[in-house]
Amino acid sequence: MTRALRVRYSSARRPSGPLQFRGACSLADSDTTSTRSTATAQNGVQEGEPKLDAIRKRLQANEGFTLIELLVVIIIIGILLAIAIPSYLKFKDRANNAAAQANVRASIPGLEAYAADHVGGYTGATSAALQASYDAGIKNIRVKTASSTTYCVDSTVGNSVYKKAGPGAAITSGACP
Repeated sequence: MTRALRVRYSSARRPSGPLQFRGACSLADSDTTSTRSTATAQNGVQEGEPKLDAIRKRLQANEGFTLIELLVVIIIIGILLAIAIPSYLKFKDRANNAAAQANVRASIPGLEAYAADHVGGYTGATSAALQASYDAGIKNIRVKTASSTTYCVDSTVGNSVYKKAGPGAAITSGACP
């Protein structure tokens, strides 16, 4: 029975030092083919040892990144941040505007229901009363003025402030007077 050692090497350049097997290593009989692990082929040497030796050599070597390479990476990160931060801030401002307008818009049905239920119209309406009696989803609003025929409701989200000053008014930017 004859045995042949077949070793498949990778096309990558091997480092100087002891021979390292990269790929499959098997012993084959002339009659039958049986695949054995690299550990068996190397007479009891553990399978992970060549990799560990390579890692030890890499860690012991005084190699690293040069100052120029590090500066290039920092400059690339700076350019990416210069592009991303203004976009993020615009997105955040648009989101705050939309949230403030939505808060004012959501409070209007509660105010109208309050006026329909009370003889005095909008008089006495507060954000706490609207949340407790009509809609718990009403949030981040302030009922600044409420008389028998009109009201002024505003909402502040971030730096965005929007208001609605009366039943027939549109939602506009700015706080209630």
